[in-house]
Amino acid sequence: MAGYVWSENSMITTQLSEMKDNLSAYVKRAARQDVIITNHGRHVAVLTGFADEDEYLEYRLLNDPRFQGIIKQSRREAREGKVTRLADLDEEGRTSKSSVRLRRR
Repeated sequence: MAGYVWSENSMITTQLSEMKDNLSAYVKRAARQDVIITNHGRHVAVLTGFADEDEYLEYRLLNDPRFQGIIKQSRREAREGKVTRLADLDEEGRTSKSSVRLRRR
């Protein structure tokens, strides 16, 4: 892997031809830090690895358009005051009747 440049605090940068010749090694490194791929001196791609299954699941969730829609709707409702405060929940997580009345007004 002579074609890469990296340090502990920066991303790895490598040429596409070097990446193809040593793909397995770069995939292993990508679990620790992103690998920037260049082609004829231009930055063309990023290889991002996952250290564990949780990182993969987080990536999938954060890049899911359905999840993004839920977040967008939740933020809109929060701006409109359509939220339930933790203080308004009982021990079982149910909304108390007094807070329901307040939200309906």
